[in-house]
Amino acid sequence: MLLSALWHGAGWNFILWGVIHAFFLSIERMTEWPDKIKKIPSGSIFSCFIIFFQVLFGWIFFRSENISQSLNIITIIFNVANWNWEPVFQFPKMTYIVLIIGIVRELYFLTGINNKILLHSGISRVLNSITLIILIGAIIFLRGPSSTFIYFQF
Repeated sequence: MLLSALWHGAGWNFILWGVIHAFFLSIERMTEWPDKIKKIPSGSIFSCFIIFFQVLFGWIFFRSENISQSLNIITIIFNVANWNWEPVFQFPKMTYIVLIIGIVRELYFLTGINNKILLHSGISRVLNSITLIILIGAIIFLRGPSSTFIYFQF
């Protein structure tokens, strides 16, 4: 992970990102917790959420200009009293529709409903294709104002 961190940049924030990533991977490999959690009902969904938030936490250090900015972002995130929800309610309605479609699609496949009910009917492939087309279209057409590709900023 240190080599991966240095590949992305020579700052301490990248090294810390690599250390955090290595820490979470090491814990996962040593304890095999995702496999254990998947044995309980809805465990695969729960483990996906945990891994998702671990990755998001690491990306704070990856994207920040320096460690001080990273720590400031973490302080803001965990200080619930100062959360500002107003920008969330200013998104276009289509954003919420696409978000709901994406969440339902992922839950559909994570829970295995497609394997239990619709596997032999062909409906599963049709639903998968339709939702993918909608989500890809949303990524293309609802991406917002153009900005510089993140790797051009290093």
